[in-house]
Amino acid sequence: MSHILGDIPFFRCLVRKEYTRDMADGQGQYIEGIAHAVRVTRGNSLWFQVNFKDPYGGCAFTLPIEALVWKECPDQTEMTYVQPWDCFSDTFSVHEMAFVKRATTYILPERVKAEYRFTIDFTGSDLADDPAQHKALHLCFLENGLIGAFPNNRVLWEDRAFWDVRQDRPDFDVLNQEFRAEGPRFRRVAKEPDWTSSIRVQVHQGAPRAWRPGDTIDYSDGFMRKVDGDGGPWMD
Repeated sequence: MSHILGDIPFFRCLVRKEYTRDMADGQGQYIEGIAHAVRVTRGNSLWFQVNFKDPYGGCAFTLPIEALVWKECPDQTEMTYVQPWDCFSDTFSVHEMAFVKRATTYILPERVKAEYRFTIDFTGSDLADDPAQHKALHLCFLENGLIGAFPNNRVLWEDRAFWDVRQDRPDFDVLNQEFRAEGPRFRRVAKEPDWTSSIRVQVHQGAPRAWRPGDTIDYSDGFMRKVDGDGGPWMD
């Protein structure tokens, strides 16, 4: 178990140079590096300790996950895609699951083909230890060059020796209960939104961003999308 900083199975990567220039310039340029540790703080994205290769040999930088790719990617990608949820706690573990080591995965909702590398799991906070909120993040290399960290409900795993990859949405629901041998069990009365099932809600007064009263929002694929209404196009 680690607190704030921990080792990871190292991987070679390219760093978007603009992140080493405070976003002032360097767009479209890359620096070769090796990521070998991760910094985890609640409410933030994953940050990686990266040591650079020539011509910056000997230099190091701590960078957010969206700054890292494994091959050149001309288009910058929104943080909400490469890591849909921020870290749940400062206390975490890193583990490469042997059964699915370097497994082929598909990242939802677009089913982008990827390769699994390792998993980061959280504990020691109200969010991390809440059965309805807890999520582990699986770090994957996407075939488009991005590096992302995704929870179970964004990943399909392929292993043709054991199963065929499902094509339609499973009828899963969020497990909202706690389980223990001693002491009372606590069962939630109000269920949390299920990000794996189709949910549509009406937007009411005071909603954030481009939401407007009367808009209908669809959570069915893990993103919040405006289905109809007068608000402008958006995705969060």
